[in-house]
Amino acid sequence: MFARLLALVCLSSFGIVTCRSEPVTLPNRKVVVYLQADASQPTGPVAAMKRETAALLAEAGYTIEWREHGSSTETDGFLTVLELRGVCEAPDHSAVPSVFPGAKLASTAVTDGRILPFSWVNCKTLTQFITPVITDQPDTRREFLYGRAMGRIVAHELYHILSNEPGHDEDGVAKPSFTTRDVLADQFNFNHATLAKFQARPVSAASFDPSDLSEESGGR
Repeated sequence: MFARLLALVCLSSFGIVTCRSEPVTLPNRKVVVYLQADASQPTGPVAAMKRETAALLAEAGYTIEWREHGSSTETDGFLTVLELRGVCEAPDHSAVPSVFPGAKLASTAVTDGRILPFSWVNCKTLTQFITPVITDQPDTRREFLYGRAMGRIVAHELYHILSNEPGHDEDGVAKPSFTTRDVLADQFNFNHATLAKFQARPVSAASFDPSDLSEESGGR
């Protein structure tokens, strides 16, 4: 049984972080995510992250197009930037420090009360958070679980951005904090109340240079 550890997913001056709901009928809208990550980032977890993020956002009526940070910004979709900080991979042993209470798994930038389309994931914290729970899994399974957990965290940040909502819901991917059970469970989705927020807040194509956004902005 997964340990009931707890960590936050936040908006950055932000503070951030529920079960696969029946999908609602929503228009299909495109989100372009510029991925900023070190070239040595393990490919397995990142691929699993992309799949899980895409599946969760599809429930909310969005398709995701992934691009390398620094590539063309020409698109008819909504632009966001995602930075992966640290090495996003669970080691094959559990000799990592336990995550401290209230640690941030991720955050999204906020300036003057406005949610900006810039998020980051703290892979060091995520590794500390889930490695003790998945250390006995085979390599391929461990990569999949790690990446799927990343995807759920990223989907939480995109919830803040796409719904322009700084608050959280009681359960599902939009709740304020995650346990290891949440990020590792077979099913973990947005609830109906959250999906309604996506529906009520249609987004249009954004026009900006992702390089103009920096981690120095505040966040949730």
